[in-house]
Amino acid sequence: MDSGLNITANSDGTFSLRCSSGAEFSLADPRIVADPYPVYRQMRAASPVFRSLELFGGAWVFFDYKDIAALFQDYEHLSNCKSRALVDDLPAIRQREFEKLITLHSRWMVFFDPPKHTRLRALVARGFGSVPRSRLVEIIRQHVNRLIDSLQHRQQFDVVTDYASRIPLGIIAGLLGVSGDGIALFSRWTADIAEYMGLEKPDTGRMAKAQTSLAEFEAYFTTLIAERRSNPVAGDLLSALIAAEEHEDVLSSEEIFAQCAFLGFTGTETTKNLISLGIYRLILNQSQRTLLMDDPSLLGNAIQEVLRFDSPVQFIGRVVRKPIVYKSARMEAGQYVIFMIGAANRDPEVFHDPDLLNIRREDSRHLSFGAGPHTCIGQGLARMEAEIAVSEFLRSFRAGITGPAQDVEWQENPGLRGLKRLPVVLSNGAEVVNA
Repeated sequence: MDSGLNITANSDGTFSLRCSSGAEFSLADPRIVADPYPVYRQMRAASPVFRSLELFGGAWVFFDYKDIAALFQDYEHLSNCKSRALVDDLPAIRQREFEKLITLHSRWMVFFDPPKHTRLRALVARGFGSVPRSRLVEIIRQHVNRLIDSLQHRQQFDVVTDYASRIPLGIIAGLLGVSGDGIALFSRWTADIAEYMGLEKPDTGRMAKAQTSLAEFEAYFTTLIAERRSNPVAGDLLSALIAAEEHEDVLSSEEIFAQCAFLGFTGTETTKNLISLGIYRLILNQSQRTLLMDDPSLLGNAIQEVLRFDSPVQFIGRVVRKPIVYKSARMEAGQYVIFMIGAANRDPEVFHDPDLLNIRREDSRHLSFGAGPHTCIGQGLARMEAEIAVSEFLRSFRAGITGPAQDVEWQENPGLRGLKRLPVVLSNGAEVVNA
């Protein structure tokens, strides 16, 4: 597509961005959200080290795979303590409205640097490791099979809302001890947090919703944590987090809640997007779908390729801790740095034919789960869910998948790439005839 973007180099080394129509440029433009990759290519061509006051409030933006992979490892100069990033762009009088949001949000382990991050991650990993892989596979298959059965005889349904979103929601909520009416609340809370996360610019309406939901999340889990301390449940991740110990160190109730909120958000939103994007891309690409159906051993590689091709997380930020010169970028303390993961995963210097979905690709070393100490702790669970959910969907409705989906609707958030709607129509019981 035509990106509709005009880039002008300024004398100070920055770049000015305007739409061809003269309108203000934004990554949240629906046309760009639907296909951001031409814009990424245009920016990379203008400069591999890119800074524009219109983009992320003036952040340094990196597009190349090798640069991002290297900077992911630099905790001497770049910090992950950036939970105030959007609030800092608001007037001081407005910032005070969101102190509760920032306080709760800043306790997530993802927003700490080593050694504090190292401690929290080790304890959370111990809790995660207490749930056997075989048990997780069993749980996932039960959820997937139950959903497939419920869809078999429907004339139409939406892949996102009726299938992809329900799998990670049911799994992570169940692992954290949420049940009954709490699941609907859990779904709303994580959705509100997702609308706030990944924004390019402040949106006070979405920030207010996220603040309310995080406060409700905290109240709910404060009670649940107290119950689990008195009555731990075998195979329950929340009970395992409470019991987790590393060198005689344990998590406080405040720390447990914060990590439950973090795991709840990451474990539902990004996995939902991965499942629906995997189904969508393989519906669109008949040759790749047929290849996978004929050779199920390609399943793991197919999910890796979908992660590379359409990363559910399009960009991640850092804040400069100490001044650093990297190539032509002179980054000063307090400035923000953005790693464009979606662009790095399609870097032509690393991936042959990067805009081609190829599930036989021999090297899919994407950055979709990050790199270094902050590599996604739940990536194994996410891949398991996606592999089972995508393969079972395609197998169950194989006969009726005939062409590309109609009326696809993308989520509005440019940082969290995913579909809002992926409708399909069924005929003759279990055949998708208009996918």
